[in-house]
Amino acid sequence: MNDEVKKILNMVESGKISVEDGEKLISSLGNETTAVKNYSPSTKKFIKVEVYNKDDDINEEETKVKINIPLNLAKTMLRMNSIKNQISLNADDITIDFDEIISLLENDVDGELVNIESNTARVRIWIE
Repeated sequence: MNDEVKKILNMVESGKISVEDGEKLISSLGNETTAVKNYSPSTKKFIKVEVYNKDDDINEEETKVKINIPLNLAKTMLRMNSIKNQISLNADDITIDFDEIISLLENDVDGELVNIESNTARVRIWIE
């Protein structure tokens, strides 16, 4: 048993993650290993997430969240709600369909995936 699987099982045992999340992580390890073997520096892409809070008094935006994740980890993190939680904490009036984002990632879509603006925040998600 490799170290990553042991760590995941320990997190499940201690209650840090659910059994379902543990299963998803363990199953994704095989996929990530394949992706790493096929790695080419020119094809490595990232999913980028930025959350801005608006300040109407000075008509500017303040960056609250800035996340850059390799695509081979992005689907796992999206399924575990890691990114969703960060967005919800800083832009609670914006709702994003993360299942749709995962679907776009699985279909190798590039460029801007989400650009949503509310009265208090703005969220951008894109592939680069």
